[in-house]
Amino acid sequence: MSALAKAIRQKRFDVKEGSPVQLILDTRTGTRLEFLVVNCSINGMGAVTETIANPEEEFEIGSIVPAAKMLVDNQEIVLGRLTVRYRIANYGEKHSYIGFATVDSKLPVDGVLSKFMVASKNGEINPYEFELSPDRFTVANFLEQQDSNVDLFARCRQFGVYFNEWKRTDKFNFNEVREPSTGARVQLKSLRRGGRSDYIQMTAYDYLNLGSHPKVIEAANDANRKYGYTSGGSPILCGTTELHEQLVEKLSGMLRKDVILFSSGYAANVGTIQCLTAGQDLIVADMLSHASIQDGIRTSPATARYFRHNNIAHLDKVLTENRPAAMGALVITEGVFSMDGDMGEIKGVVETAQRHNARVMVDEAHSFGLYGKNRNGISELANKLEHVDIYMSSLSKVCGAGGGFIAANRDVIQWLMSFGRSRLYSGSMPPSSAAAGIASLEILVSDRERVDKLFANVKHFVRGMRELGAPLAADHNSPIVPIVVGDEKNIGPICQFLKEAGVYVVPVGYPAVRKSQCRFRFSLMSEHSISDLDYVVATFEQAMKAAKFSFKRERED
Repeated sequence: MSALAKAIRQKRFDVKEGSPVQLILDTRTGTRLEFLVVNCSINGMGAVTETIANPEEEFEIGSIVPAAKMLVDNQEIVLGRLTVRYRIANYGEKHSYIGFATVDSKLPVDGVLSKFMVASKNGEINPYEFELSPDRFTVANFLEQQDSNVDLFARCRQFGVYFNEWKRTDKFNFNEVREPSTGARVQLKSLRRGGRSDYIQMTAYDYLNLGSHPKVIEAANDANRKYGYTSGGSPILCGTTELHEQLVEKLSGMLRKDVILFSSGYAANVGTIQCLTAGQDLIVADMLSHASIQDGIRTSPATARYFRHNNIAHLDKVLTENRPAAMGALVITEGVFSMDGDMGEIKGVVETAQRHNARVMVDEAHSFGLYGKNRNGISELANKLEHVDIYMSSLSKVCGAGGGFIAANRDVIQWLMSFGRSRLYSGSMPPSSAAAGIASLEILVSDRERVDKLFANVKHFVRGMRELGAPLAADHNSPIVPIVVGDEKNIGPICQFLKEAGVYVVPVGYPAVRKSQCRFRFSLMSEHSISDLDYVVATFEQAMKAAKFSFKRERED
């Protein structure tokens, strides 16, 4: 039974006349009875029979039928117990109509039963009327639902009802529209207390604020004037310009590896994992790997395994058990993990992978440009950059531009250039993004104080949140600062309070994180002032009090 089916109430709708949908009952007296189902919902059905002249003698209201099953187009569905809700004697041409509610199971109205539902006037399957409450279940219930339907859009209609209710709750703080504004303070279309639209930006990952740097903007504008906005095609057709070549050259010089560009970091991960691994290969990834890594693994024919987050002993165990049966092997981790903001155990991953003759891929999207002597990320900080076989990063984080890239040896890059489907069959990044990336990298090298200011802000903010009891390590040292509040019920009132006070931060719930690990993911910027950060901490403390929440109480619960 799906989580969605458990969580919703569904009104009854009619079954098409003459449909092969039967209900078979074994009564307490040992009699087997056959009914024709005429309407149903997730929780019950109405059925008619010609064999019972006096239903009140056999079916007392509230009584339990010990065993029931349905025959749907000759397919048997075991229902278990039913309870009698109502009855009608002398029902039309049939003798009796009985209303039943399920006890042990739910009816597959979104599965095999769906093709027998009465169509509405526009010819679609009856758009089931749900009674939904966002407090009873979450968006994840729709992802967990595996039931199919003869109408492909049935689940979309169900979700539409939920979405409209969800948007009215204090838990919904997504899809905000930014009006013309940049940096650490932004204007949003949504109005807050006092009719104001200004907010402290705490959710964007333009960590060094290079996306709004005058030199970066001018470089992008100049490229638009010279090349136009669009790339005009995929990289192998007409989508490569001199700017793309210059960006590749600059990245190669920093990382001392060959480089290939992708239209996004997501495309870089999916395309690389998909085309480098084959059916007899093995992929082993950190269980908290980014969605783009997981999607790349799903599209690969290789065998996939996961190791516990940053647990090198478990990685060794997984490789010991699975590596001998595989041909090639790829171990994947991240420099800084996007939801927890902690660093990957690059040293241990590399050394363990080498012992098992496996290649290593590191996603440095949230760490490139911030760590290491040459700002090459956690791989450099761990003195393992030259041993990382596939280095992935994005230009949309530190560089404030767009696109992603892979750095590896020349053979790998040439392979990706020829067989990376997410690159071959997608338009390349616009010339303006390439130009912005070049300008950002130049600033990154020349302006070291910008990075120092960012990490000073991180240290200050973490100290303030720890004083409130937030479960953060004292040495937390990434601009992603997760404030875990536990159950989703804690998100709504805190989120609404922050928003009304002018703090723009997006809550993160299941399935992006575990159900017990719902959080606010704060993203810090170099342009945040100390007064900005102090205001956010003080506001979060007030929000906790208003919501009657404390970190200590959450841990005890």
